[in-house]
Amino acid sequence: GLWVATEILMATTPKLQAKLVAKFLRIAQKLFELRNYATCAQILSGVSNRAIQRLKRMHKQLDWKTAERYEQLNDNFDPVSGYSNYRNKLDHSAPSIPFIAVSLRTLTLIEEGNPKFLGDDLEVISFARMVMYTECIAGLRLGESDMIDYKFEPIPEIQNHLQNV
Repeated sequence: GLWVATEILMATTPKLQAKLVAKFLRIAQKLFELRNYATCAQILSGVSNRAIQRLKRMHKQLDWKTAERYEQLNDNFDPVSGYSNYRNKLDHSAPSIPFIAVSLRTLTLIEEGNPKFLGDDLEVISFARMVMYTECIAGLRLGESDMIDYKFEPIPEIQNHLQNV
């Protein structure tokens, strides 16, 4: 997120800043379509950075399509109601890269909101709490290789360029 914000802030004019915001949002849209929710959310974090939001002249340069794309994408990662749009409306089928902050928030709520032990007996752990942890972590499907098995066609020119950087 900070890299995105830095790149936008380093642009020399509001027009260039607006072009970068539009470009980053197009990238975020493509990542969203690929179900790479983690990177999409990071790009949105950068565009939503307070320093970027204060650039009034840059905002005037944005076209309606870019503003609409921002609102639509941002709505999917809205933390209100426990990220309900992310949890319930989005396709999490394979391949998919989850937005890990949602699971971390859930794990924190389980930790803080449920007793570790049953009643006053400090020798009997809460099995229900352990089940909640297990369900949250299992929901990430980290052990399933098809979750990250994107079927991209290799492009030799790009591979060569990246290998020689």
